[in-house]
Amino acid sequence: MKRRREEKAVYHWGYNLSAAALGVERVLEAHLKMRRGVVIRHTHAEHQVIWVLSGTLGMDIESRRLRCEPGEALVLKAGVEHGVYWPTDVQEADATILDLRLSVDARRPSDMTRFVADLPVDDGLSGDVRRWWMLARNLRETARWSQTPARTARIGSVLWALLADLTGEPAPVPAGGRVGRAEALMTERLADATLDVARIADHVGLSRSQLTRLFMDHHRVGPAEHLRRLRVEHARVLLATSTLGVKEIARYSGFVHTSKLTRVFRDVTGETPTQFREGAGRG
Repeated sequence: MKRRREEKAVYHWGYNLSAAALGVERVLEAHLKMRRGVVIRHTHAEHQVIWVLSGTLGMDIESRRLRCEPGEALVLKAGVEHGVYWPTDVQEADATILDLRLSVDARRPSDMTRFVADLPVDDGLSGDVRRWWMLARNLRETARWSQTPARTARIGSVLWALLADLTGEPAPVPAGGRVGRAEALMTERLADATLDVARIADHVGLSRSQLTRLFMDHHRVGPAEHLRRLRVEHARVLLATSTLGVKEIARYSGFVHTSKLTRVFRDVTGETPTQFREGAGRG
């Protein structure tokens, strides 16, 4: 594990990914251990998004101070001066974070860069920390892949899921037991078009019929329909909040073809993806 020391903080990280096609300079999972006082103030040439997975992160941003707990995130725009501070009421000031840096190219900004540029910065954002941990693990696994288009697509899928989670209400915590484990797998592998009920049932140690009965008890729909709705909801958020094309959104949401997304999306919402996006834009 690599370590970088600043005057009053130590960063440890286990992986460091980049994807030029997405405008991602780097994304890493890091453990930040702070010492008393404020880290030397600095700026970045990139937009930055930080998701807090555990611990407490104190961030001094220009004239504002934000304290972020697990499940909270913040956005730092390029050129904004900031530093980490030690919250006075905690004994040990450290945090595990996901740290995303996006290149700022005024001539050819990426979709992800444009999306982050529109996120609010005045207050901390929030989401589902349990989901963030699963997505962080997904990135950790991807770090072992070779540099291929599939790796870039996987990074993009995970990052869009993390960013989309900041635009609405936190997702409900999955139900406990095997239903919860099945839902967690669905969320973690949302972009995997090969994920089906047989694989989910095998993952939680049940037969297809047993898993279906449990889902009917908890959700009044079977696991296949629940997965379908999760994928449509993910596509709906990306359509409303990003400039990604429908083909990319289909891939990031686990649909093999755009036509499959269009058919399923219309079945669930009554509109095609294009009609929904046009309506969201008017709203």
